[in-house]
Amino acid sequence: MPYSIGIDVDPSRAVAAACRIGEDGHGPAETVRLGEVSASIPTALFLDEEGYLLVGDAALAAGVAEPERLITGFHERIGDDTPVTVAGEPFSAQSLSAAVIAWSVARAAEPMGEPPEQVTVTHPASWGRYRRELLRAALGAEGLGRVLLVPAPVAVLDEHTRAAGEPDTGAIAAVFDVGAAHLAPALLRRSAIGTWETLACADAVPFPGDAATARTVVEDAVEQTRSLARQASVDLRRLGCVALHGSKSAIPAVGDLLRGALACRPVALPDPDATAARGAAALAGAEMVRTMESAVAPVETTLLPKVADELITDSIRERPVRPPVRIAAPRISAPAVRNWRTYRPSPVAAGMVAAASLATVLTLGGDLSTVDTAQPAAPCAATASTGDGC
Repeated sequence: MPYSIGIDVDPSRAVAAACRIGEDGHGPAETVRLGEVSASIPTALFLDEEGYLLVGDAALAAGVAEPERLITGFHERIGDDTPVTVAGEPFSAQSLSAAVIAWSVARAAEPMGEPPEQVTVTHPASWGRYRRELLRAALGAEGLGRVLLVPAPVAVLDEHTRAAGEPDTGAIAAVFDVGAAHLAPALLRRSAIGTWETLACADAVPFPGDAATARTVVEDAVEQTRSLARQASVDLRRLGCVALHGSKSAIPAVGDLLRGALACRPVALPDPDATAARGAAALAGAEMVRTMESAVAPVETTLLPKVADELITDSIRERPVRPPVRIAAPRISAPAVRNWRTYRPSPVAAGMVAAASLATVLTLGGDLSTVDTAQPAAPCAATASTGDGC
C-alpha cells in the first residue's frame, strides 16, 4: 500500500509520521518510532575515527566519551556560509540536517517494507527561499529529490483541522512553536481553496527553563503576535485558534502563561511533539490523492502551501545572521566543504556483507580453476542492455 512520510525537524529533535493511501483516500497519519527510548531522536551527529556518522541517540551516547566529535546546533545554522567543523572535517549545516532527515526517512520506512511515495519535511515559517533551497539541494544530494517543504505552522494547523473540523474561509489562527529551548509565534489564515497560508511570523527566541524569565519571554511572544497582526492587517479579536506544538514538557507552562492573553484559549493535541510531523505526512497524503485523481505527476519544487512572499520582511529574505556555535572546532585550512558521508553499518549487516564477499571469492575461485590457460579467450559480443563488451 502506498504511503507518505512526514519529518518534523528542529534544532533539538526530529520526529517522523506515516500516512497510508487507500482507495478511499488517505487515512490518519501515525507517529513512527525513530529513537531508542522515545519516538523522536535528538538532532545530533557523531563523526567517529573511521569516518562514519552516528545519528540521534547513538550520537549522544558516543559523544559522552568524545564530546569534541559530537555535532549539534547545526539545523539553525542553515544559510550560514561558514562550515561546521568537527575533528578537522568541514560540513555545511544543510548537509548535516539532510543527513539526519535521510536517516529518519530510512528508519521510518523500515516497518513499511517499501520506500514511501512522498516525503514532506517541515521548516520554520520564518525561513525564506534562500534557506529552503539550500535544504532542498542537500536533500537531493541524499537521494531525496521529490521532497515537499512545508512551514511547520501550516502542518500543525492542518492536523488541528482534522481533529476540530473544517474552519471557515478567512479564519485566523496563531501557532506557537514551543521547543525545548525556543519559542516562535506565527499568524495564519484559511484560504479559499482550503489550505492554511502564512500571514506573518517571527524568528524563534530562546526559551529558558526558569519560571520568571519564561513569563517574560511568553509576554514578549504575545507582543510579537500583536505586532504580526498589525503587520498583516489582522484583527486579533477574530482569532479562532491558538495552537501549541513542540516540547511536551514545556507546553503546559507556556499554555498557562498564554491563557487570557489572547482572544481564545490555547490548545494542544495529545501528542504535541508529533503534531507537525503527522500534519506533514497527511499533507503529502492529500497531495498524493490529488495526483492520482488528476493523473498528473507532482512537481518537485511544490511548496504546500505557498508562503505570502509580499508579507515576508527583507530581513528574512537575506542570509541569516550566524548564531553561536555549540561545538569546539579547530580552524580549517581548505575552503571545501565535505558533503559526502557514510553511516556505520549494524553488526548484522556487516556480517551479511562479509559472508556475501566470501561466497563471491569462493565462486570466482572455482570458475578460474576451470579456465584452459593454453587456449586464447574468444571475444564476446556487447550486451544489448548496456552496449558494453566483456
